[in-house]
Amino acid sequence: MKKSIGMFLLGATLAFGLACAAYIASRAAIKMSRAETIRVKGSASQLVRSDYGTWSGNVAVAAPTQEGAALRLSAAEKQITEYIAAVGFKPQEIVWGSISISINYKKNEKGITTNEIYNIQLSRSLEISSKDVDRLETLNRNFTDLVKRGISVSNYGSSYIITNLDTYKMKLLNAATENGYRRAQVLASSAGGKVGALLSASQGIFQVLAPGGGNISDYGTYDKSTIDKEIKAVVTLEFSVR
Repeated sequence: MKKSIGMFLLGATLAFGLACAAYIASRAAIKMSRAETIRVKGSASQLVRSDYGTWSGNVAVAAPTQEGAALRLSAAEKQITEYIAAVGFKPQEIVWGSISISINYKKNEKGITTNEIYNIQLSRSLEISSKDVDRLETLNRNFTDLVKRGISVSNYGSSYIITNLDTYKMKLLNAATENGYRRAQVLASSAGGKVGALLSASQGIFQVLAPGGGNISDYGTYDKSTIDKEIKAVVTLEFSVR
């Protein structure tokens, strides 16, 4: 009986020891595995010029009567059309919005609004979209010159985009991957190792910025305020190290 108990305890002790040894070995293998990989980010950028843009503005007039306001608006639209044509756009390229009407009432000596009409204000938006981004920028810079002619206009500004953005993505992804590989080589060689196989790769978010417009970030940005843009791409790579 005592001999059986002794054999049991011996077996249990050996099993426990083997289990502990296996656990320690597995932890060492995990650490070794982690030590034999390297994760880096690669980046690439390119200066690109926008090939499409949109400009928008607004015109407003006021008169004591609706008929008078309508006549003033028609005259203002004619002058605006002539001005835009002088920049180089055709009248049919102008997209006019619907007319908005606002009635302003007089106030008495106590500052209280009365039922007597002071004037009627009409306003209308306009927009031009074109591939001629330079001409759009000229219009954007100079549109408020119409104020000097007595026309009440507002310039809402212009926006510019790259319609063929996808054509640049593959090129930048390739360049960003090469950049990441070179970074991995520098890090691995500094530790006495060499870069092995690519284990994983993930694409980051593309960013379209004004030239020199900030560092690479983890969120997407698309700056539409400038004609010239800088496209940036980021990839995350994991390599084995031998």
